[in-house]
Amino acid sequence: MRTIVCQVQAYRTTTAGGEALQNAWAALLWLRRDLQGSKTVTMAEPNGPVVFEAPFISAKDRNRLQWREIQYYLEASERQLRRNIHGSHNIVAENVIEFTFSLDPNDSIAIISITTETGLKTAQYTTRVWLRNMR
Repeated sequence: MRTIVCQVQAYRTTTAGGEALQNAWAALLWLRRDLQGSKTVTMAEPNGPVVFEAPFISAKDRNRLQWREIQYYLEASERQLRRNIHGSHNIVAENVIEFTFSLDPNDSIAIISITTETGLKTAQYTTRVWLRNMR
């Protein structure tokens, strides 16, 4: 009986760690995609919301590139990283305990760090995104 309990605990620990990693990884993919083509990036405060203008092509007019404002922010009370476009607040990742964003204007590079926690497992991903349109 003791072996089964240990196996179940090991499974839960492994699963929780995998979920924490997957949440951070998925959030970074969304951010990277939106940021790479942005022409402006604004931060109100060091750990506050990040707002940028990203390109999109409207279904109504596929011949014209348009720009839309996208905001990423951490809703700390619910442990969620959210993405806001035109008042539609979508959850990008859950169990997020920290979201940091910094900008190196000289190199047009954004540095993003996301920390997630599931159960007893914590995962942190940090990435650098080259902002192609901000040169």
